[in-house]
Amino acid sequence: MKTATFFHYLCLLLVAILIESCTPRELSYLMPEASADKVNQEYYGPSYKSNGSGSQASSDELAFNFGIIGVFELAGMLDNDGKSSENKQPSYGSLLASNRPGLQPGLYRPYSPARPKADDIKTHLAIMSGLELIGKGARESDAGGTTNTRLLYLELPVYAIYHHDLTNKGRIFGGLGPYFAYGLSGSFKSSFSGQSFSTPAFGGNGGYKRFDAGLALTAGYQFPSSLRIRLAYDLGLANIESGPSGPDYDKTHNRALSVNVGYALDKIVSKFKKR
Repeated sequence: MKTATFFHYLCLLLVAILIESCTPRELSYLMPEASADKVNQEYYGPSYKSNGSGSQASSDELAFNFGIIGVFELAGMLDNDGKSSENKQPSYGSLLASNRPGLQPGLYRPYSPARPKADDIKTHLAIMSGLELIGKGARESDAGGTTNTRLLYLELPVYAIYHHDLTNKGRIFGGLGPYFAYGLSGSFKSSFSGQSFSTPAFGGNGGYKRFDAGLALTAGYQFPSSLRIRLAYDLGLANIESGPSGPDYDKTHNRALSVNVGYALDKIVSKFKKR
């Protein structure tokens, strides 16, 4: 792993710990997440009209990401009248743990408020968001050689989540929302006729724009503990080509499918404090 990339990961973790110490605990819950991603790019434009569809997908590339994801329960932020919940007891449960009695190891501290009404939609809604260092890119091969595009983004996804308890078996959830990303580093690594060379992916001639945005989808399962697993898919809608735009020019969009595994940050911090 490059030193710069490791520094990015370390900074993200330190920011998460700072946020963890400053955020009202009944409103949010942070989880470091790591994932393996299958990434590629979709190309559109006049260069691809010959195949009939006007588009072409690159070959898949393997990437990894690390993120800090927080969950903000709507029921924890609003009371039954839709007003701010200052000085209000925390909501019955968190998205990060089943809210059934006896299955609350993911909550910050034990409490037993009255169970919300089952038909109150707010008890099933939450906002999931955070920061991710996510790898994206593509691989292109032909008779002449291979080009690997590797990009590293700082990404902010914002999911509107609906969650549902399973009887004594944790919780399932799913949702969607926008994502916004900024390219931190990247390169085009090419190998042709036995020779290899690398060029920067952002800036310069033929490079990409640093800004990316699109639609993010996720679905997963929260164990009745501090562990969570979820799938996520990024559908890039922004054209990342740095050249002129319009119907006469090609466009490039990022795609990423990831399997994310997370564990509660407060559990990790408490284990280090005990040592």
